[in-house]
Amino acid sequence: ENFDFAVDSSLSSWLQLWRLTGSMTAERAMCYSPLFPTRNSLTGLDIKFSTDTVKVNNARLKSGKSDFTINGSINNIRRALTSRRHTPIEISFNIKSDTIDVNDLTATLIRGAAYSANVPDSTVFAEAEDDFEDIIPEEEPADTTMAAVVIPSNINAELRMTANHIHYGDMWLNNFGGTV
Repeated sequence: ENFDFAVDSSLSSWLQLWRLTGSMTAERAMCYSPLFPTRNSLTGLDIKFSTDTVKVNNARLKSGKSDFTINGSINNIRRALTSRRHTPIEISFNIKSDTIDVNDLTATLIRGAAYSANVPDSTVFAEAEDDFEDIIPEEEPADTTMAAVVIPSNINAELRMTANHIHYGDMWLNNFGGTV
């Protein structure tokens, strides 16, 4: 199965004619969403981009009790958006972590999904992070059914991950490494 990246003809023409480049840096950013209700902070953000590539260099993300250092790239964007032959997007990321708390991340995802299921399809605005506290369920829903993740055939992705410590259930895994 393929993911449909199709864009209309005017945007396709624009992407083929123009070659835009740029960069974005941020010393520190914070994000909070009722769809992923935990404190997220991003430091050292360094992104370089063009109409065909996005490169992330040493971005550090702290999400709840977990931390990640992210390096990688997304390539072949222009061709994937303009080709009729389902040209794949190439994704390659290296993620390093001292600690990944799977229990905390899973509970956060479940609370976000419960919130999403109980809110009409509209954008929620809040003036402060604390305003979300009243609308996010505190407890996990009983149904935690898991399903396989399907990666479309027009996405070639490689994810390399290392972690010093992973907390999963009541287990601690040390010196973890893997590639997907």
